[in-house]
Amino acid sequence: MLFNHVEVPHYNYVGDSVLGFYAHMGAGAITSNIKADRKNIVIRDGEHEYVTGLRKIGALGIMSRWAATPS
Repeated sequence: MLFNHVEVPHYNYVGDSVLGFYAHMGAGAITSNIKADRKNIVIRDGEHEYVTGLRKIGALGIMSRWAATPS
């Protein structure tokens, strides 16, 4: 999902990702959307654990308003 004004130029792959307003992916950035062991995704945030039930997930919450990756 790409929000308004997101820039994903120059051969990027952002499969199964959520990119926030004005996020910019640098040239050639790749987000892997599947784990090597192909098990379901569990997101851990400090003491919290979120079982997604998904086998694929890309960048989520990392790219937010005015965020950028280097190229």
